[in-house]
Amino acid sequence: MQKTTYTCEVLTPIFIAGANPSNPELRAVSIKGVMRYFYRAVQCGSDGAALYKKEKTLFGGADGDEDQQSGLRIQVVCNELKTGEENMLPHRQGPQQRLQQAIRPGTTFQVILRSFGAHQENHGTYEALFELTALLGGFGRRSRRGFGSVMITKVKRNEDAEVEYGLPDNPLQKVQELLEKLVPDVFEMNDASEKIRRKRSPREHYPYIEEIHITVARANALAFTTHYGHKSHEIQQIVPKGFRLTGSIAPRYASPVYCTIATKTQGFVSKLHGTQNVGNDLCEARQRLFINSVCE
Repeated sequence: MQKTTYTCEVLTPIFIAGANPSNPELRAVSIKGVMRYFYRAVQCGSDGAALYKKEKTLFGGADGDEDQQSGLRIQVVCNELKTGEENMLPHRQGPQQRLQQAIRPGTTFQVILRSFGAHQENHGTYEALFELTALLGGFGRRSRRGFGSVMITKVKRNEDAEVEYGLPDNPLQKVQELLEKLVPDVFEMNDASEKIRRKRSPREHYPYIEEIHITVARANALAFTTHYGHKSHEIQQIVPKGFRLTGSIAPRYASPVYCTIATKTQGFVSKLHGTQNVGNDLCEARQRLFINSVCE
């Protein structure tokens, strides 16, 4: 068995719950689901069936007579879950704010990854994928606007001593390192070390990461979510009717621009290949405007 234990700190409120929406909880299935999403988002291949088969080997799947159990076991351990009401729209105050029960910033928890048997050879992939998910993704509602962000603080592998999980001064360098482990020679960082772009794209039409930007530093995590919210609201005011630039409620459409918080003072913005308005020059231009505005 291979075992890796990550100690994590909640940076921004996590709006997530189980059967009871007023009782926030962070479950292993939620973490695995986001890891699986980012596994797909970084892949590069022209054969959708082959990509699905590879994904199924790592995460399992139910497919007729070929059901396969996941090679990954995830356990979440939290000795003290800090919960309470948090504002989902920090750029709005007073009667316009939206309060919801959440897991509060400062909460610490452990995520334990285990792999067994033949799946132990994939353990390095599971580690790289969880670390990338923690940097680029989030958990629960409003995760594309900076909520649900967590930061890995310590790591312990098998029986080794627990060590600090250090990041370079420019955490985008760590993102590039993890991408190379998962999909070698697919992404590259620009000379200014402020952007990672995909060198080649899949032929399949699904949400995959096209590029990743690092934002300017801010004072704290709340400053990021407030800034993201303001810029998202502003850009929607100039979008023509019928366009789904940064997501919408009716019809339901997730934003192709994923804003997250990697550390207490640093954020990332990932642009995904969207499934609507593809090839529309006006929409692409305004997505670019949004990305530039949230990175500044």
